[in-house]
Amino acid sequence: MISQSVFAFVLLLISTAFAEEVEWHYCNPESQNLCTIQNVQVIPCKEAANNQPCKLKKEKDAQITFNYTANFNAENAVSQAYWDSGILDIALAGMNTNACKNTKCPIVKNESSYYDIKIHMSKLFPSKEFKVKWKLWNKEQVDELCCFTINIRIMP
Repeated sequence: MISQSVFAFVLLLISTAFAEEVEWHYCNPESQNLCTIQNVQVIPCKEAANNQPCKLKKEKDAQITFNYTANFNAENAVSQAYWDSGILDIALAGMNTNACKNTKCPIVKNESSYYDIKIHMSKLFPSKEFKVKWKLWNKEQVDELCCFTINIRIMP
């Protein structure tokens, strides 16, 4: 019998094979010293082939996966997506912030890992383009984090 974790990993590999790798950027120069992001994938995102923002439809799910290597250890991790308005970061409402549900915990320094989450695009989200900031951090040491941005467009 295949264990649930092996089955989940196989599903992740299959879904990653059909994922679109999107253009992303570190939040700031310090982010690159704290965490190495290998790639970011979004499903669905056929626009990624042209380096355009992913068009995500309201009332549909989007899957975000990223491969990373943290330069820190973390027994417990937190993750949150934000709208980077340029003035302040506004947290994505309703997101489960327990990162250990979406990545292996504990996070081990210099060990390659992946984070995978499915997010529902609420009908309440405005239809517009957003710069999304993604943070994954050590719950006990908030300055130890992975941080990157991607662009998306919420569609009606």
